[in-house]
Amino acid sequence: MLRIKKSDWRAIILLIFVFQILALWCIDISTSAMLMKSTAPEGQVYLTNGFVMQDPSVMYHLCLYWLIISSFLLTLITFHLMDGEEEKHQSTPSRPLATKSSLLSCPVLNQKEKQDH
Repeated sequence: MLRIKKSDWRAIILLIFVFQILALWCIDISTSAMLMKSTAPEGQVYLTNGFVMQDPSVMYHLCLYWLIISSFLLTLITFHLMDGEEEKHQSTPSRPLATKSSLLSCPVLNQKEKQDH
């Protein structure tokens, strides 16, 4: 199974976030174009973002769909990363850094005690 590093997940999340901002911007421009078209006399003013579609209502709906899909993707990625953290914590048992017996068997500490006496 393909293992993706945390830095790769961060890059994917950042890319999806950038596309969400672009989609919101396209929705803004498309809404302005639809309002401008509805208030202008027929055929005189036509405003569009000019990137993909000439029809602002189509661009508006495509960007809405992209926002829905990307939000769903970000939610799935978040759940995946949270499950990975839980599995990581469950697989490593929690134990103290030092126990009394490990400190007593430490040669450096035992030497220091011998020098003190």
